[in-house]
Amino acid sequence: MIIPFNKPHLTGLEEYYLKRAINNRHFSGKGEFTNKCNLLLKKELKVLETLLVPSGTAALEMCAILLNLKKNDEVILPSFTFPSTANAFCLRGARPVFLDINEDDLNMDISNLEKRITKKTKAIFNVNYGGVSTNLDELSQIALNNHLFIIEDAAQGLGSSYKGRPIGTIGHLSALSFHDTKNIICGEGGALIINHPDFIERAKFIQEMGTDRALMREGKRKKYCWVDIGSSYLLSELLAAFLYPQLLNIKKITKKRETIYSRYLETIDPFVKKGLIKIQNIPTHCQTNFHTFYILLRNQKRKILFMNEMKKYGILTPGHFFPLHGSKMGRKFGFKMDDLPVSFSVYNRMVRLPIWPDMTNKQIDYVCDKIQITLRNF
Repeated sequence: MIIPFNKPHLTGLEEYYLKRAINNRHFSGKGEFTNKCNLLLKKELKVLETLLVPSGTAALEMCAILLNLKKNDEVILPSFTFPSTANAFCLRGARPVFLDINEDDLNMDISNLEKRITKKTKAIFNVNYGGVSTNLDELSQIALNNHLFIIEDAAQGLGSSYKGRPIGTIGHLSALSFHDTKNIICGEGGALIINHPDFIERAKFIQEMGTDRALMREGKRKKYCWVDIGSSYLLSELLAAFLYPQLLNIKKITKKRETIYSRYLETIDPFVKKGLIKIQNIPTHCQTNFHTFYILLRNQKRKILFMNEMKKYGILTPGHFFPLHGSKMGRKFGFKMDDLPVSFSVYNRMVRLPIWPDMTNKQIDYVCDKIQITLRNF
């Protein structure tokens, strides 16, 4: 049996809505399905505005432009994240200031955050790892005390919440991803979430090459003109049509992932109690979307052994992010590999288990059985 780490989920309605989009003869952005998806997202998240964009990366880049980041500005972010988070503001000339993570949940270690704030600090880019939120109350208070913006990289977080508030709704701006590897998908795509009214109009200009075309569309201009910097940050209407049934089924998709997540919890609980492995801690005030199930082995040797054994059974269990501070680019900004020890410890010990909505009971049983066999040998 071959069990891939991820397999994109289809609701069964994607083809129907794609045909409708084709029949509409509107293939660029800002069509019927763009509007439908935006309405669904605003209802789900209860936010001021959402803009569909080509990727989560594009949403992060728009955040950097909206904050007017420039050369020598500093932005604080966790090292244990995807390069898109850092690239967004590095492209504006700003400098990344990397922070270590907590081993319990792999989110940013807020206890050391204020030590990294300087007069050059403009924003905090917070990453909610695996759909589990960091302590957003504490983070928000630190940002408020120091007059800083909070950007939520909520690429993995749609469907999760913190104290009843959806992830992506607490920062000034937030970025979602609809990449194939996420819970809700359209192949490539994302959304910019706007939680502050001052950003709405300019975000619409930036999204359409820096023009005020949005005002013309709203009947406030007879012609549009170039008014700001920007780029082509519109999601194709065809991808929006694919995304629409995914958003309609977000609760069903989350429930399917929860079933698999719960089976894994039951399977590995004895090994957690023996101290052989660790898993992500989910505080009682956080609701996860079950995006990721990972385990931390005792050391790198055991990680490699586990991955190799599972691969023999046809089960793919990859690790995750190489810490940015230790990368080639990170070292160019003056960081060293041993600066943030928890990030590298996690990288060296982590494996992620397959979790996708269409896994059958037979496949889930097979993975659980092989996990038990492998861990018993440790």
